[in-house]
Amino acid sequence: MAYYRRGTLYLGHRINYGVGLRRINAVELVYFLWYGLFGGLTTLLLTVAFGKTSWAEELGRRWSRLLDGGPKVLVVCVGVQLVAMLAVQQLVYAGAALSDDESTYRFIAQTLLRGRVINPSPGDLPFFDSQFIVLDERGWWGKYPIGWPLLLAVGEAVGLPGLVSPLVTCSATVVTFMLARRTHGERIATMAVFLLTVSPQWVLTGAAMFSQPASCLCMLVVAWALAGERVGPKAMLATGMAAGFGVLVRPLPGVLFLGVGLLFLLARRDWYARDKVRAVGLAAGPVLIWAAVFMLVNGAQTGSFFVTGYQAWHGGVPTLGRTELPRATW
Repeated sequence: MAYYRRGTLYLGHRINYGVGLRRINAVELVYFLWYGLFGGLTTLLLTVAFGKTSWAEELGRRWSRLLDGGPKVLVVCVGVQLVAMLAVQQLVYAGAALSDDESTYRFIAQTLLRGRVINPSPGDLPFFDSQFIVLDERGWWGKYPIGWPLLLAVGEAVGLPGLVSPLVTCSATVVTFMLARRTHGERIATMAVFLLTVSPQWVLTGAAMFSQPASCLCMLVVAWALAGERVGPKAMLATGMAAGFGVLVRPLPGVLFLGVGLLFLLARRDWYARDKVRAVGLAAGPVLIWAAVFMLVNGAQTGSFFVTGYQAWHGGVPTLGRTELPRATW
């Protein structure tokens, strides 16, 4: 995204942080055309070409045997994913946070480990100004919700922050298998985890420290539960925990998915009305608890339960008793 005003650094030096969503950039259009050509058309042509070779029938037989592997293939795929993600971390990413998002998540995680959601102001605000970090005379905190940093904090506490995202991503692979097996059978589930394993996007994202894998895992757990014939009380409580935590990880996707899940549940004709009411009631408790956590963190950071750190960093947000939240721009 384009944060040109945020590019003013200490002693007047300026860095351009990108152009992203503010306008369509010609460089990005070229990239997408290149991706479409080599990712789409090339794949199509290779598929047609392989279909006309003598290998096609043998590959088909091997593919069929692979799909019959079920849980064994899942175990192998999860192992391969974990090794690949850790290798990418060390050999490609050099064990570093490559984006401002990742460094901000780690900053929040380290803040949480100190038992707080907002740090004391360090003073010398221009010197400590940083992308995606809210900084003023009152305090110093990351703009993102605390859901994903809560998980990262576990890794930080044991000195292995880089292991958290790969484990979360591999867990999402396992739940993908469980969901696909429940809805489409074991062969399709096996195909799903195999395709995830050979997906560069899946492996590269899992090797980083972004919040998307954790959000994905929460959504998958909810989808798996709602796809079942019947869900017991303990399962619905766990579903509510996953759904609520998903909102704390990434609020907008989490809230949207909650709405879709509720509509799906209400539309199911194989559940009695009383079962639906009980399921919603059981799941609502944990969701409301996480919502309360979300609001309390907002209150501690911004002075308003209804204004997030994200809004504070972007500035110009009316709050209760205040005309504008501070945003550091020098």
